[in-house]
Amino acid sequence: MDIQVPCSDFDSICRNWASFDKDLYSLGIKYVKLYDLPNDVYDEDEKRPHKMKKRKNNKNGVGSKKMKVDSNATSTDSHTDQTPVSNSG
Repeated sequence: MDIQVPCSDFDSICRNWASFDKDLYSLGIKYVKLYDLPNDVYDEDEKRPHKMKKRKNNKNGVGSKKMKVDSNATSTDSHTDQTPVSNSG
């Protein structure tokens, strides 16, 4: 919902008020998400909205997690550099 025009009108009405003193009064309008509003905006029985956590999906539509990298590991510590050993007797 775009409320830019009503906000601009309200700002204009306040600043054009005959008793408006810019040194005494301060007026600021900013964009705020529902879940960032202060508690006194909501009634006691009203449920406050919560921010939903988003999980990025990979190409397959499955959530992906970052792999933890050990900064102390060296190439000699890796098992991929070792030669496979045969179990046959």
